[in-house]
Amino acid sequence: MNQIIELTKSLIQFQSVHSRPEEIKNCAAFIEIYLKRFDIDFQGHDFGGTPSILVSSSSRNPQILLMSHFDVVEGSEELFAKNLSLKHNLPPIRICY
Repeated sequence: MNQIIELTKSLIQFQSVHSRPEEIKNCAAFIEIYLKRFDIDFQGHDFGGTPSILVSSSSRNPQILLMSHFDVVEGSEELFAKNLSLKHNLPPIRICY
């Protein structure tokens, strides 16, 4: 559970809003690095300059489909977790890699 909390803390630091396309790309790069550290298969895609990431099971008939997005709506600066001690750093990982 702590890993999920730490990952969430890292992700909410990205101001991945429409007016900041570079921050959306930075968030995508962060997610890809995180997936690589866990040896999780994924495919990065670009649709009109906007990144997306497809993470799939090796099963040809998965039982569940989860979808998400990592862009967010515009908001004031204080809504983003800039006051956290680590900015865009991967959380500690206890799994051997």
